[in-house]
Amino acid sequence: MSTSRILITALVASLAACAGPRMYNRTQTAVSPAGVSASTLQERAALPLRGKCIVVDPGHGGKDPGASAVDGSREKDHNLTIARLVAQQLKEAGATVFMTRSSDKFISLDDRAAMADRHHCDLFLSIHADAASNPSARGATVYRARGAQAASSECGEELLVALQQAGFPHRGLREAGFRVLMGHSRPSLLLECGFLSNTSDAANLSDPHWRARISNAVCRGVIAALRG
Repeated sequence: MSTSRILITALVASLAACAGPRMYNRTQTAVSPAGVSASTLQERAALPLRGKCIVVDPGHGGKDPGASAVDGSREKDHNLTIARLVAQQLKEAGATVFMTRSSDKFISLDDRAAMADRHHCDLFLSIHADAASNPSARGATVYRARGAQAASSECGEELLVALQQAGFPHRGLREAGFRVLMGHSRPSLLLECGFLSNTSDAANLSDPHWRARISNAVCRGVIAALRG
């Protein structure tokens, strides 16, 4: 065999060896029609809030107990319990979550609001429980700021849908001038989970199973509003 033929044969073999792994790698990466890999789609499904920042605000705390329930429990404690559950589920969905308080501590309204701008959050979510002079008043209420930006309204609507789908009675999406909603530039909502002045709502707010259900519904609503 001539020297030139030997060199050509060796070159072909070398090219074939190099081509093999590249062909194998291409078959291992499934790509969607839009050019997004299957692994990326799976990651988005598992972590729908990845890249999102949410500030969760348990209302009241410390020297400010909030409303008192007919059973003697305090709003600040219910707020913190539910907010912790919501924060944990949002983290599990991939979000970066900051809490304005994680213990029974007083935080001013201005300091709470400042966290929204400081973290440039995608949503500021304040958790509360309601009270009224009419003991028959019950159900959750979602508030947005007066003159709220579209993002707040969209998040509020998604939250209401999630609450309704989970079977929670609600009083709709309303506007209010709450400082924690108005004192910053970020999308924001305040959720009143129920009425401590209502016997049924007060019992629910103290029920671990009910608290887990409403926390799950809140998380689903946030995911529906913010997922990429």
